[in-house]
Amino acid sequence: MKIIVILCVIAIVVCSEFSNMNLESALHENGSVYGWREDEQKTFQNWVKENQRTYNNEFELIYRMEVFVKNYRAMKHHNEQLPKDVWGLNNFADETNEELVDKLFMKRDFETHYDLFNEDDINAIRSDALNHNSFLQADKTVVVKKVVKQATTASKKVAAEPVKNPPSLDWLKQITEVQQQGRCGSCWAFAVSDVTISRLSIANKNKLDQLSKTHLIDCADGNTAGCDGGSVGDAFEFINKYGTVYEKDYREYDQKEDECSKPKGSIGYKQFKSIEGLSKFTNNDIETAMQDGPVAALMYADESWLRYKSGIINTCNYPKVSNYQHVVVIVAYDTQTWFVKNSWGQQWGMEGYFQVQKNGEENCLDKIKKITFPQI
Repeated sequence: MKIIVILCVIAIVVCSEFSNMNLESALHENGSVYGWREDEQKTFQNWVKENQRTYNNEFELIYRMEVFVKNYRAMKHHNEQLPKDVWGLNNFADETNEELVDKLFMKRDFETHYDLFNEDDINAIRSDALNHNSFLQADKTVVVKKVVKQATTASKKVAAEPVKNPPSLDWLKQITEVQQQGRCGSCWAFAVSDVTISRLSIANKNKLDQLSKTHLIDCADGNTAGCDGGSVGDAFEFINKYGTVYEKDYREYDQKEDECSKPKGSIGYKQFKSIEGLSKFTNNDIETAMQDGPVAALMYADESWLRYKSGIINTCNYPKVSNYQHVVVIVAYDTQTWFVKNSWGQQWGMEGYFQVQKNGEENCLDKIKKITFPQI
């Protein structure tokens, strides 16, 4: 018992001393041991102040400084290669890639088997249910999702002759401000909320204000799993079927899933004519989809995103991977790039946004896995 008391006293003393310790002197004393240069220590001090970081004790301070320096040196090396995308000391600079991947990206592919089907597809699923066991419930009955029919023959003929879209389009004045998803893989809820309220506002159905992400995390059904990720299409279906609410009318966003306290809402309720999902598309198809508002994009992400500060991300520069899946909102475009809203806070990227190079090559375009949006 005495040993426990003594350890507690020591812990209190250490924390007390650290809380009163000058950050500069703490770094100066340890810098030479870890090989940190004076400019690196100064940069860390400034970053800590700007980002209002606090650490529990000197041990945590030293660890975070070590991570920061590694990221800082990697940033400088990357930028020396003169790429189109510039790395910087964003709000993740004292965290490792492993930490960030675990908290920011969805845990699995929530769009598998949830593309839009035509009647032939549905009949095939019904007649050969055992080959489509992801559609089976415990009682072995087949669950066929409500879907939007594919284009008719007439509309397909029109699609063969692409509509000439304007060379640039900008919905930035019809989008809510960037927010931070934090330690929760809720990018899908942020993107769905953003696209929903933007398109409703553009169509003069609702005022442009933040929708509740927590309401979707707690209440959305279908192929959604709260902070582990979710299907964008299913989330839009939920809003159309049950409605959602403004941020102020539900539990404050707290980066976790809880019991649904308000299953229904008025915003978006039965206001979607259809929900469109494009899994095979061209740049022109995305542009066409954006003529009525922003769209949600499921993308293969890369660890380089974690260090991004500005410039144009070229998806051809990283391998085709499916283990990092992230949902964002394409808000604008020009002849060269997509302008995209993220949910990692305004201190990340270009005040929360990033640019992606438009490239018609198949091995580059397929980093955008799916485009989903409601027709109002």
